[in-house]
Amino acid sequence: EIIAKFVKIEKSTKTTAFYFGYYYKGKYIETCGSGINYSMFNSDKETDLIDSLKINHFYLAKFNQDHLKNIIVNPSKEIKDSTKIRNAGFD
Repeated sequence: EIIAKFVKIEKSTKTTAFYFGYYYKGKYIETCGSGINYSMFNSDKETDLIDSLKINHFYLAKFNQDHLKNIIVNPSKEIKDSTKIRNAGFD
């Protein structure tokens, strides 16, 4: 697991992209492959969690070191501990 920062959101007519950044082995990686997306198959709870995401806040995510641009962010696990955030590479 890693700590990822929600850095931006891009909306177009058909899609919404959620961008997260994180550090891996000292290198900053930014991706919109976060597992966060609006879908008609989302439950109301999932949609509420997505709507509650805040820019410049930190969330727990899973990743595979073989696929660094694809992470799975858990929107219900916001990280507020500044020590954990700093240890994840964020100043």
